[in-house]
Amino acid sequence: MSFLQRAAQALSRVFPKHVRVLSLDLEAYPLATDTQVVMTLAQQDALVYGHLNATPERTLLAALENDLLVQKLAERPAFGLEPMREALLLALARPDVVAEARAKEPSPRNAHVLAHALERMRRHLRSTITLGDLLAAIASTEGEASRLLAPLSLDFAAFDSKLVEPLAPAAAADDARVSVWVLDDTTSRMDDVMRILEQGFRIPVRRAWHVMMTTHHEGQARVGTYPRAEAEAHLARAKSHADARKTPLRFHVGKA
Repeated sequence: MSFLQRAAQALSRVFPKHVRVLSLDLEAYPLATDTQVVMTLAQQDALVYGHLNATPERTLLAALENDLLVQKLAERPAFGLEPMREALLLALARPDVVAEARAKEPSPRNAHVLAHALERMRRHLRSTITLGDLLAAIASTEGEASRLLAPLSLDFAAFDSKLVEPLAPAAAADDARVSVWVLDDTTSRMDDVMRILEQGFRIPVRRAWHVMMTTHHEGQARVGTYPRAEAEAHLARAKSHADARKTPLRFHVGKA
């Protein structure tokens, strides 16, 4: 069973009334791991709302969970992360975007995004579609996502090299701030992991899905950086939820 099929199966247990047949087979595209995480998250997010198509707006919304993109946005104080999220959510509620997302036939804008991403991938002699390819393709596609990306003047090449973020060294006992990581566990159900992250660390579902899927693909993912006392409280809640779900989820507390 493919990862996308398992993700849809997990979603069916969490949101059984919202499951639909996916209109886009992501397994047919040569995606780099971070690109696959973003595009799968966008598809699952669309399914929650009963949509078949993850429009470019929803794909960019999913990409805003990527740590490197968040870092690049933080370097541009004039363009806040939350205002961009709010603008994308407003765009997703527009009748024309909703109609496109609910249509049974494939979205023409999605087709444009994928075609442009594939073209850029081949032009750079790569074998997988990078996050840089995806963002450049969204920027060239008509719609609110393109309008929001335009003033950022992002260097899309910065997103072409994907290196797995190394696990931080273990935090010392006197470290005031620590980073918390979740480690891959092949025996746990995906929806259990997602709920433990969401409820234990009190993060949005979209962020929990991104962390869970990154962990699946890369073996580990950073949940966040916190003051030590806050991290310990989050971990205690997460472990309590894990015990309740009989899920042996492992965490690592590293240097911030």
